[in-house]
Amino acid sequence: MAPIQGVSKAVVQFTRSEEFTTFIAEYAIKDDDLVFHFFLTPELDREPKDGPVAAYWMRTFPLTLDKAAQTFFRATAPRLQAKYTAELQSWWLRAQGFGSTLDPNELANRFLQALDTALDQQ
Repeated sequence: MAPIQGVSKAVVQFTRSEEFTTFIAEYAIKDDDLVFHFFLTPELDREPKDGPVAAYWMRTFPLTLDKAAQTFFRATAPRLQAKYTAELQSWWLRAQGFGSTLDPNELANRFLQALDTALDQQ
């Protein structure tokens, strides 16, 4: 049986970023969009999932993500969409139409820095 052609091109390749203190992130450029996944840092992931970590991850993080994304991208729904994925205990964000900017990798990194700064201020 011959391998399926083009599968490697169909799989979205994410760039992982572990440099931030408030989350682990990965992002990709898919079609014309920037797609982000956010995970707890290893330190927070070791903590009990109730109490302060739950309050941070289920309240503080999404509220700050929403505000930071709207401010940074100067957009709202439907261009910005976010969702929690319980199976992975992660947040997902799609910024529609920002994957075709001049330097989408730089834009993604600047957004992650802005989000990390906003979370540090909470």
